[in-house]
Amino acid sequence: MTALGDALQVNSSLSHLSLGRQNGIKTQGAAALAKALKTNTGLRSLSFGCLNETGAEGAAALVEALKVNTHLTCLAIDDETRMNEQGIVDLAEAIKKNTSLDTLKFGSRNDIEAVAATALADALKVNTSLTDLSFAAQNTLGRVVAPTIAEALKTNITLTRLAFADSCQVGDEGAAAFADALIVNKSLNVLVFEGDNGIGCTGAAALAHSLKTNASLMTLSLGSNAVGLEGTAALADALHMNSKLQQLEMGSFLPADNPDLQRIRTSLQRNRAEAADVLSSTFTLLDDGEALLTLSNAAGEECFEEVMSLGILCGSLDD
Repeated sequence: MTALGDALQVNSSLSHLSLGRQNGIKTQGAAALAKALKTNTGLRSLSFGCLNETGAEGAAALVEALKVNTHLTCLAIDDETRMNEQGIVDLAEAIKKNTSLDTLKFGSRNDIEAVAATALADALKVNTSLTDLSFAAQNTLGRVVAPTIAEALKTNITLTRLAFADSCQVGDEGAAAFADALIVNKSLNVLVFEGDNGIGCTGAAALAHSLKTNASLMTLSLGSNAVGLEGTAALADALHMNSKLQQLEMGSFLPADNPDLQRIRTSLQRNRAEAADVLSSTFTLLDDGEALLTLSNAAGEECFEEVMSLGILCGSLDD
């Protein structure tokens, strides 16, 4: 690892480095990599695999490097890296000063408890580069930690995507906190609660209420959370007033002919048609549940083509 660190100090062509599983990277190796990151100008993406034993000193060295690195754009703390709470607090401090990182991914089982969550939230309040933040399955953010992250969205102006994978345990209280933030947040485009995050009809109703006034969110995923009849009805009512949301993902716990699902589909179709109309005078909607959007500029040149669902998507975002 020391040799790799030495090479990175002079190499300017390597753009992605993934340190896979069980590489046995310890403190000395992490320190060598950190030293390289302070001067390297080519690396854009860095991923730490699971069970690398960097230790507190190694993690601290990497964090210090992030404070001065101006080229790295994506950092993934992969599954079971098991970064401790102090390591995450130090990382959050680095995020306050870093101006290049736009994507931060936390793998499963990193130690994100109340203190670490508060540090991350404080960082999000002042950071101006991060646009994508995700937490993998079993980070168990819980009903106390999730609201702390949500509170930061009230002042953050750059984050566009926030995702919580299955078993992060956001819960109704967490969902309500994010709903409260969405009323004032103007930058978030994608909010994901994948799988089962313990969000029921109360949390769904709170999120629905925020959609009545939010003008930035384009995708909301409720995964397989049991939002129930009341939550679905609340979402249908909200989307009647919302003109921005274009994609809603939720579990298939209701029959396809449920009237509230039909209302949701109608609203999503309307929003997508209006969005397409803004971008182009040419768009095509198919009747079989999918939309093939071919967008052209005023000169007739094709600028965009994408297949998107008009209805309610079921299953994982990774499918």
